[in-house]
Amino acid sequence: MKLVLKEGSTQRVVEVSESSPFVVTLDGQARSVDMLEFDQAGLSLIADGRSYACEIERKGEKVRVYVEGSRFEFEVIDERKARRSAAAGALGEGGPQIVLAPMPGKVARVLVRVGQAVKAGEGLLVIEAMKMENELRAVRDGTVKEIAVQEGVSVEGGAKLCVVA
Repeated sequence: MKLVLKEGSTQRVVEVSESSPFVVTLDGQARSVDMLEFDQAGLSLIADGRSYACEIERKGEKVRVYVEGSRFEFEVIDERKARRSAAAGALGEGGPQIVLAPMPGKVARVLVRVGQAVKAGEGLLVIEAMKMENELRAVRDGTVKEIAVQEGVSVEGGAKLCVVA
């Protein structure tokens, strides 16, 4: 199962195997994790030979996790929704579409140039991540105002790639 954890403007892709002990892959690092659920909000994790008591609060897609006095808060979204959200841009439908990298990866191709008119659904850039290519598309008609990256460069999740207005 592949999920995207969103904390503010940062998105991280997490992959979890289907069977216990689970293999959890985050930022390319895989770890074996065993889990025992106490109730709906409490569980015990064993990772790297160390035990962690965790409490979880869920409210819709938002999740708060308490581990040994530390609090982690994030939104759990499926990978497809994360890509749509990143492509839609941070300023909503009325403002410019700021295209953000949905996950860390490498810019495989830039399909447009500054000043080019684009139609809704037209490809803007291709990001290669986890041995897969993801084409990021315009969500509405507009003109490419800025291209913030070049082909071949590595980008972090949430990095600005281009702007369409």
